[in-house]
Amino acid sequence: MNYRESKSVGTYIEFNTHELLFLSESGQPYRGQLFIQYMNQGKVIDLISLKKYIEQLRQRTILLEDISSVILQDINSVIENSTVCVTVKTTARGGISSTIRAGKEYNMPESKPIVFGV
Repeated sequence: MNYRESKSVGTYIEFNTHELLFLSESGQPYRGQLFIQYMNQGKVIDLISLKKYIEQLRQRTILLEDISSVILQDINSVIENSTVCVTVKTTARGGISSTIRAGKEYNMPESKPIVFGV
């Protein structure tokens, strides 16, 4: 993951992806949503490298309860920001949903579909 220098220090940044996929230790895939929230402290995550990072998570085997912490550590190794919050919402097989959060806590945004041409 790469970063870019930003002059807009103090702005609130939020990313949301509906296509998070990673493998559990049992080899079963987990699908979910990834939310990343932080205050800009001069370095921002490069969106192209973030997309590539999310895609490469498909190859990693990660314990469900650790997924947010792993992503948080990876982000902080790049932008060194103490305000990052990583939230992963999953629905595993069997219909049990989970919300795993690591880092600074923000209010969870509502996840609504984007509708064009209304």
